[in-house]
Amino acid sequence: MSQDVELVRRLFNAVEDRDLEALLDCYDAAIEIHEADSLPYGGVYRGHEGARAHAAAWLEGRRIRHPRGQDRALADVPRRFGSRRTLPEGGGSAVNDG
Repeated sequence: MSQDVELVRRLFNAVEDRDLEALLDCYDAAIEIHEADSLPYGGVYRGHEGARAHAAAWLEGRRIRHPRGQDRALADVPRRFGSRRTLPEGGGSAVNDG
C-alpha cells in the first residue's frame, strides 16, 4: 500500500474516532486550513495550534440553540467507506447537552 493511501486512511480514522492527536500526526507542521468566512468556524488556521483551534471552533460551530433555550448539539453519525459498513446520506440526530 502506498504511503499516501495509508496517510489518508489514518486521517479518516482519526476524524472518525475524534482523535485530535492522531489527526495532528497526519498533518505537516506547516498545515493551513482554510474555511469559508460564512461558516461559524470560518477563517484560516495555521500549524498544529491552528489545527487545534480549528477543531475546537468546528465543534462549537456544530452547536445550535434550541428555541426553548436548551443547548443542543448535532451528532454526526460516522461514515465508513470500503469494506466497512456504509450509512445512508443524511444520517445524524440532535441530542440534549448533558
